[in-house]
Amino acid sequence: MSQKIERPDKHQVRRVIQETTEIHNSLSAIAASHKTVQQAIRKQTEALLHDSALREMALIQIDALNADKQGIRISALKRAGITNIYQVYNMSAREIMGINGIGEQTAYRIEEIAQTMYSAIIASGKIRIDPQVKTQYQDELVQSLYILRKGETIRTQARNLLSAQERILKALQDVKPSSGFFKWLFSSQSKRISSVKAYHYLADLMQGSFGNKAKLCIASYGDVTSKSLREAWSEHHNSRSG
Repeated sequence: MSQKIERPDKHQVRRVIQETTEIHNSLSAIAASHKTVQQAIRKQTEALLHDSALREMALIQIDALNADKQGIRISALKRAGITNIYQVYNMSAREIMGINGIGEQTAYRIEEIAQTMYSAIIASGKIRIDPQVKTQYQDELVQSLYILRKGETIRTQARNLLSAQERILKALQDVKPSSGFFKWLFSSQSKRISSVKAYHYLADLMQGSFGNKAKLCIASYGDVTSKSLREAWSEHHNSRSG
């Protein structure tokens, strides 16, 4: 006759399962966040480059359309209130055609020149983060750079914690029979044994140094990601100065 196995309190089991799952998911997200932050930085860099290109185009006088003696009637554009390249870049050829004195062929030529100028600025890849000219794009990029730099040590800690306890996911599966009456009732003797062992392993893990280190790691990363924009800008300035 097989020895009777005492099922742990289901409420305690469920609490341990929930706590362990939340901690494991948080550590996994932190460990993988390097790639996520880098992807965000790439998108933010592209957005900032686009915004910078448009700002630069707004500084280029409309007379630049005739730099290669294209024969474009600049006076017609100026009469319509167009003074810089950014304005025509934001217009379609059909809209440009609606300007008195600008024909269809000229409108398409203007559109082509404006697009060529934009492409040349983008191709230069020049981005300058200027604290004096705050924009949404700069703010987002500075914040992501802050998280990338300040969070690297914490990401390493998260990876080390996970690699040191690779049994967690299997234990979370094994413990399930202990979480409810019917699960326990229809489990084999060997699964009940594995379930009880998994419960004690997870409970000890959460109450021991792993649980403490994991919670500190998660809190520290949360602190990094929630830092104010002012602090991110300050750190950016200090890193550039150093």
